[in-house]
Amino acid sequence: MVRGYQRRVVFLKNTGSTLFDEAYFLMSDTEACSGVTDAEMVKEANRIIEQNLTRDGYSDSGARRALKFILRQLPAFLAGAVFSAAVLFLIFL
Repeated sequence: MVRGYQRRVVFLKNTGSTLFDEAYFLMSDTEACSGVTDAEMVKEANRIIEQNLTRDGYSDSGARRALKFILRQLPAFLAGAVFSAAVLFLIFL
């Protein structure tokens, strides 16, 4: 246990969801949290969840990284393919 430090946590157990049994929200320590209503907390939680999900419901950070990797490698791949085609063309000409 850490002494002298308090963190406000909203803990939802038995959410009624088929996907999630429990949910945790750690409240910010800023003054913006004072006087926040339940409806505002739900609205902000929904905004954060929607911002971090794709249409199919899964985070797209891995897919985005893979796409960026492929796009970075594409020029080298195309240059190699063109060079190989040119060499084969010269050999079989």
